[in-house]
Amino acid sequence: MEKTSTTCKVKSCAFHHPDDLCAAGEIQVENNVDVAVCDTFYPRDVNKQFVSGKDVQAGTDLRDSVMADDNLGINAADSSHIYESSASNLTPLVVCNVDDCKYWQHDVCKAEDITIDGAEAAISGDTRCKTYDPK
Repeated sequence: MEKTSTTCKVKSCAFHHPDDLCAAGEIQVENNVDVAVCDTFYPRDVNKQFVSGKDVQAGTDLRDSVMADDNLGINAADSSHIYESSASNLTPLVVCNVDDCKYWQHDVCKAEDITIDGAEAAISGDTRCKTYDPK
């Protein structure tokens, strides 16, 4: 399956690579009212993880349960792998549920490249797929 070239400007995400790339093996773009957001967003600082979209920071018990591995076996809570020159997963598959976008095709983004923005994002709803183009 073809992968979409992805530019990520969401520096607060654990998957953000210093070259404005995404180190997640797969990203999920979701519809949020009239915008498309990156639902794969995971905060770089797990102490800022919000609970159910509220301004309540997650306690230690919750953080322990959400520090799961992504689909390539990389611990999201440890982003040190992103800075290694050997990182090989910098072109993620873009799964997209925004079926009113002209690049959507059977839950996959068919754009040649996309840009995800939201430099100060705290939750996925703060991110934006800048390539989103309604049909």
